[in-house]
Amino acid sequence: MTESSRYSLDRVLNEKYQARKALDERFSIRAFAGELGINHSTLTQIMKLKRPITVDHIRNLSGKLGLSREQIVSLIEHHTQDRAAISLETITDTAFRGINDWRYDAIADFLNGSAVTDVDLDQVAKSLRLTREEFDRYFEYLKIHQLLTIEDGKYVDHFEYASNISKLFDSSEESKAYQETLLETSMEAIRDVEPTDRNHTSIILPIDVDDLPALVQFLKKSRQSIAANFHRPESPKRALYALQISLFPLETLKA
Repeated sequence: MTESSRYSLDRVLNEKYQARKALDERFSIRAFAGELGINHSTLTQIMKLKRPITVDHIRNLSGKLGLSREQIVSLIEHHTQDRAAISLETITDTAFRGINDWRYDAIADFLNGSAVTDVDLDQVAKSLRLTREEFDRYFEYLKIHQLLTIEDGKYVDHFEYASNISKLFDSSEESKAYQETLLETSMEAIRDVEPTDRNHTSIILPIDVDDLPALVQFLKKSRQSIAANFHRPESPKRALYALQISLFPLETLKA
């Protein structure tokens, strides 16, 4: 068993449940679900790995389980690593070849958790500055490859483990295209969005190239910490933002 599989939401839930059960043998899954604010059937499926675990599940349940911020970030990190590994086996090369634009990710994230009957797809397309024809092309692709599904009448995003495709396919043309579309949108935001509603900052940093792996790992953990602390999909003031961290050489690296 790998370290990532040992530290997972299903394991934490099972351990917490068994600890409560040891104190009160009458304590039931239904009671546990009530404390967590989740349907008892859904909870059972998560604990038995019969329902895909999402980052939203981790964020929504971790606070009620009394986990620290560090534990939540670690759960998300391990979960992302597991899903990335699984995705290489479960998502076809054809699917990944199509993920060359941030809008796939944005549509899945925008719809995630929303009731199908409550969503105006025309408005979603407009919000993302897409024509309905363009939106439908992205939308159908996500559904065909099961990156966006419908469960219990709600949209469920299974794209999270594939969204940062640069991590899986750093040298692929698709990964480059994905990042380029984000950079293009970032440049548009510099021109069109008020500074109070965005943040574009940068520094020129002389570094020891031997420190580069440690620096990349630091940026990864920082990104995960930001996601754990500021991801608010249920907020009535929810707005979809992109956080893009770029690190690249400004001179030709010496051999």
